[in-house]
This record gives sequence, structure tokens and C-alpha cells, in this order.
Amino acid sequence: MTPAFYGCFDWHSAVHGHWLLARLGRIDKDLTNECRQALGQSLTKEKLEDEAKYVSSEQRQAFERPYGLAWLLQLVMELDEWAQEEKEVCFLC
Repeated sequence: MTPAFYGCFDWHSAVHGHWLLARLGRIDKDLTNECRQALGQSLTKEKLEDEAKYVSSEQRQAFERPYGLAWLLQLVMELDEWAQEEKEVCFLC
């Protein structure tokens, strides 16, 4: 059901785990490649498109709001800051 963020008891914990990988990869250069690889397995265009469909479906109007979506926004912000530091257009590109 959630192809990008799965493996935890709840969705927001999976998103939080991805944020943690992004933060670690950004601040610890020894872990950058390993974290980028792990994130790249989950955060593919196809998986994120399916994730967006799942989260925005009519049956999910209250899904993970506001807590889970807050972690999703934190993840996006972390990836954006990392990409800016690396002078990349897109983190996963």
C-alpha cells in the first residue's frame, strides 16, 4: 500500500526513518554514499507517485494528519538542503 514508506508499525515512523537517513547522509560525509543508496532504493519516482496516490485518496482524508505529513515535509526540506549543499538540482537525480 505504501511502496516508499513501509517497514514500520506506522507510516510516520517510516517517513521519520527516511528523514534520519537523509540527515545522517548530509552531516556525516563518511555515511553519505551509504545513506544515498538506501534512500535511492525507496525514493524512486514510481514509488513516490504511488505513495502520493495512496496518501491523497478519498479514504485517507485524515491519514497521518498533521503528524505524518509534518515528517514528510521535514524529509523534503532535508533532501532539498542536502541537494543545495551538493549543488544538485535534485537529490535523487
